[in-house]
Amino acid sequence: MAQWRNPAMARIAGQIATGAFALAMVGQLLLISGVIPVSWAWGGTQKTLNPTVQIGGVAAIAMLALSAYAIRRRAGIDGTGRPGRGLVIVA
Repeated sequence: MAQWRNPAMARIAGQIATGAFALAMVGQLLLISGVIPVSWAWGGTQKTLNPTVQIGGVAAIAMLALSAYAIRRRAGIDGTGRPGRGLVIVA
């Protein structure tokens, strides 16, 4: 269990998670710009790229960016100093 508290492992996991979030944000950008057909998203229920779908995409990008920032902060790789305190799960 001690390997999960290793700061180096936390930074590696944070970098991997940040990369995954970045890919998701790029996918959302391609979707709302019309590069990717909108029928590939939303379970195929949307046939046209309307403003509501675009606003939903922008909101998704904002939520992904905030989540990526939180992960980077907790992993100690955002450059603001030490990481956040550890999370203790009591079962």
